[in-house]
Amino acid sequence: AELMKHAWVFAILAAAVAGSDTGSGAGTLNFAYELPVDCLRVLPLTHNGEPDGVPIAWRQEAGLIYSDQSSPRIIRYIANLTDPNDWDATFTEVLVAALAVKIAHPLTHKAGMIDIARGAYSAALDAAFHANAIQRGGRFSTSSWAIQRGDDRFWRA
Repeated sequence: AELMKHAWVFAILAAAVAGSDTGSGAGTLNFAYELPVDCLRVLPLTHNGEPDGVPIAWRQEAGLIYSDQSSPRIIRYIANLTDPNDWDATFTEVLVAALAVKIAHPLTHKAGMIDIARGAYSAALDAAFHANAIQRGGRFSTSSWAIQRGDDRFWRA
């Protein structure tokens, strides 16, 4: 569950996937793309597949992504990396702290231990953010200020 909560940089993978036209017509989410088998969570889709790219319309249902963009499509996602050797050290600390929160009371029968474990979890998560182990949102802006300064990525896409 911890792997899905945030966009951990070590777990972000990209895949170029081919889509098929569902025949639902123009102006709809008429292209279907199958998710990679190791996909836990899809990251927001963009025209160029980059995190700061122009967002595109899409939705996820079951093991498919529907979009109005033809294939191939680059999908960025959080992968189910189960080998601890692939994990970032800050993720391991967050995971250990999350487990401590879950077992603190059953193990010690002291409610105060839950608060201590939660504090350790918050500190580990803060450390991960400060170390840039967790990717933050893209930088695309559609504000009028951005358009006035010549940022026309939305219109070129």
